[in-house]
Amino acid sequence: MIFFKGILYKNNFFYNLLDFIKNKQKRKIRFKILNKYIKNNSSLIDICGGGGWLKDHIFKNISYTVADASVEFGNTCKKKKINFVKLNCENFNIKNKKYDYSVMIISLYQFKKNFIKIFKNFKKITKRKIIFIEEISPINEINKLGNLKKIIRGYLCKTDFYKKNNDLYSYREFNDLMKKYKFELISKYKEHNLLVGIYKIK
Repeated sequence: MIFFKGILYKNNFFYNLLDFIKNKQKRKIRFKILNKYIKNNSSLIDICGGGGWLKDHIFKNISYTVADASVEFGNTCKKKKINFVKLNCENFNIKNKKYDYSVMIISLYQFKKNFIKIFKNFKKITKRKIIFIEEISPINEINKLGNLKKIIRGYLCKTDFYKKNNDLYSYREFNDLMKKYKFELISKYKEHNLLVGIYKIK
């Protein structure tokens, strides 16, 4: 069983397999919606961007960079000739460059207690928009089956940079957070359990 501890961030095959089992064809929707809120011929950093899968779904002339803590995903990006920045999940402090857009897709919920820190650092590196795309759970997983799924998911994700497996945001929780920090909330993807928060840099 020790082989499977943290396997999702150590092996692309297992990550993509579980992602497909969970989301099937809906897995691509979270990537495709982004083009509606960004412009071509610009720069974008995909934070917690894994193996750079977003690149296949955005404008071809985007200068695309991935920031992630996983060594495996970093190696994948390098093989695909995608710009890669090693991410420290404790401080999210990405230095020396600004991007038109900073994007985080279905990862913010894992850092709920660090939102202010993340938001401040994102503002430092972003010229146009900060965009969060989050999967929303209509009901917190409090039943026995939900708790078991959470334990299994936590074990498959457990690494030195991923220590706690948090619940997804509820609609109200994410809505309140976006409203508090002056993000525009876009809920037209709610049928796919996705919400988008956009902060425009002034």
